[in-house]
Amino acid sequence: GATALTLVDADGAALARCLAELPWLGEAGVRARALDLSDPAAFAPLLADTEAVFSALPYFLNLPVAEACSRAGVHYVDLGGNTDIVRRTLGLDPLARASGACLVPDCGLAPGLAATVAMAAIADMAPVESLRIRVGGLPQHPRPPLDYSLFFSVHGLINEYMGEAVVLRGGEL
Repeated sequence: GATALTLVDADGAALARCLAELPWLGEAGVRARALDLSDPAAFAPLLADTEAVFSALPYFLNLPVAEACSRAGVHYVDLGGNTDIVRRTLGLDPLARASGACLVPDCGLAPGLAATVAMAAIADMAPVESLRIRVGGLPQHPRPPLDYSLFFSVHGLINEYMGEAVVLRGGEL
């Protein structure tokens, strides 16, 4: 039901390559806009006629974009990548509710897609007592330089390796 789509990236050449490699986007009326999203003030005017934003930005840019969306009453979804940023984004809930916006952070591979697929798989089952989800980016045939399948921002990957894991075992952190 979308009536318009705008792709935004700081790199205008990358946007041009995208439209050249996927010509049907241009044929469908998709617009491209070169804009540095590290400056929330520059982003705010773009939100004036926007209903929803999907952020595929590096995690450290998600919070200011989520805040701008919350102020503008624009729904927001991101791919996550950093637990602290996700918590701070969730902390914008009162502002988002006041403007009528819905914030849905951390919808990347896992959590996100993995949890959505798992919930869809068990939706029509009898009450489920446990569910095991396994997700990873370790390829069967690793290739340098990282020996890893990089499906998301390298910033998020480095953050995952540098951060501390949070484990919930037996209902206790």
